[in-house]
Amino acid sequence: MKKLLSLIGSFGFSILPLTNIFPIISCSIQNPIVKELSYADGKSNKDVLNFLLNPEIKLADSFKDSVLELPLQITDDNKLAKDYLNIYDEKIVDDNITYEIQGIEGNQVILDSIFEGNSFPTELIEIFPELEDLKSNIDFFKYSGTTHLLSLKGYKGSSNFTLFIYEVNLSLKKKGLYETRKTTNRKLYKIDVEI
Repeated sequence: MKKLLSLIGSFGFSILPLTNIFPIISCSIQNPIVKELSYADGKSNKDVLNFLLNPEIKLADSFKDSVLELPLQITDDNKLAKDYLNIYDEKIVDDNITYEIQGIEGNQVILDSIFEGNSFPTELIEIFPELEDLKSNIDFFKYSGTTHLLSLKGYKGSSNFTLFIYEVNLSLKKKGLYETRKTTNRKLYKIDVEI
């Protein structure tokens, strides 16, 4: 539950507390056409690692029911200390509201702030210039709009991981007293990062 709130909160808003939650987990087919992120002049893997190792950056391995981790865990010999695997589709029913959340590849990198219309903080945009054009226009009350999220996928003992950028779309369908709040995504970018 905390992860769902963190996911929605990372879009720059929060939702009412959910009760009577019944999860349904499944897999998604992701968009096969993904562009490669590029580094800005003078930026490198080191800048990405410094960003991800910031104690304020959290990684979520589920949209709910897991404890947020702080920060990325790397061993003394520069390898991942744990697996960062996929988050699968989830369906959460809360009285008259159903949330349908499409999964992502890897763990979500939780960014808890609003960045003046941008989907990402300036520090990350300065590393990856493609992120500058990715804007957020979420309207929580209408459960509509678009934003973007960052995910990280890697395996324990590996000396590299992959970052993904997703476009996330919110939509709302009403039928009588019932609402379906749907969160869908499309993978836009990726980059492999050496530790």
